Amino acid sequence: MAVNSNITKTDASSHENGKDWATKNGGSVPQSSCRLTGGNDKNAVTLLNDNALACPTFHESVSRKRFEAYVNGLIEPHYWKGILYPGLYFKPQVFVDLQNYPFQPDDIVIATYPKSGTTWTAEIVSLLMHQADESYAKSLDISERVTHLEAPPGLSVKNLNSIQKPRIFQTHFQHTYLPPAIMNSRCKIIYVLRNPKDVAVSFFHHHRMAKDLGNFDKDFKHFLSLFLEGRVVCGSWFNHVKTYWKRRDDSNLLIVRYEDMKNNLSQTLMNISKFLGISLSDAQIMEVNNLCTFDKMKENERVNRNWVPSFDTTKSTFIRKGIIGDWKNHFSQEDDHIFDAIYQLKMKEISDLKFIYE
Repeated sequence: MAVNSNITKTDASSHENGKDWATKNGGSVPQSSCRLTGGNDKNAVTLLNDNALACPTFHESVSRKRFEAYVNGLIEPHYWKGILYPGLYFKPQVFVDLQNYPFQPDDIVIATYPKSGTTWTAEIVSLLMHQADESYAKSLDISERVTHLEAPPGLSVKNLNSIQKPRIFQTHFQHTYLPPAIMNSRCKIIYVLRNPKDVAVSFFHHHRMAKDLGNFDKDFKHFLSLFLEGRVVCGSWFNHVKTYWKRRDDSNLLIVRYEDMKNNLSQTLMNISKFLGISLSDAQIMEVNNLCTFDKMKENERVNRNWVPSFDTTKSTFIRKGIIGDWKNHFSQEDDHIFDAIYQLKMKEISDLKFIYE
């Protein structure tokens, strides 16, 4: 999950974990109803009841203690429309204020489930919108060129007004929960899909390094059980993907696949350029292609976020491997069978969606 460069100088150690924050703001940590209290707006911090948490799977049921332990590790956790978020960078009041913000038709929104290629796509779109100008890309951190909706500059929605056009945003909101003005303005949305097994692995390593996510110290199998139940920040991968896939025929929505970006980046660049109405020469497309290879991204300090204080890069790096099929180094045979069974159960109504897994 990306953070905004204007706020990353915050020392995460000065913030409360889930247990301390919930206790301070009105009671115990989530009990049978998994409720977190607090926040400035009652609509921003909501109840996730037992029925919402219940999720039929073939996996051994995730114990409530396991989920509570996960929530307790987060810094200032809260719910927005039933979805869990950490509060170090994602503030409840921002979520509320976004509902009335006047987005414009020329705004561009990059939407993803975490660890699906968000930063990669952000760098691509930034370069395409500025005619492959490398000097521009090197002059500003990616979070200054592409603004995270949930973590705007200064953690205030009013600061979105000062962003220079063309404004490029990124978000982890499900399509259902995008701010109304994004939907009404018909601004262009790019949704990035990645195969869920690699997403789970990448999100696991991100949890290990991110202080606001508790520097997760359990093993991958433990994390996978939470991921499959949708009991992680940003909610269920399955629900997230379905909300966008069902809108795939919308004229203002382009679905991009992570695996296509890996296998044929130049074609993906041309597809995005056409969707955004950008005219670039073959040489400019090639320049963007060269600047956005994985190795270039990993060594680029304007993109790799290694400087973020809340990231422990001794545990993992923000841009880690970027390969297709790393899940095979983490999944046991049992994990793989369970994942496939759950996938078939949860995604049965959109059987036309296929992924490349290796």
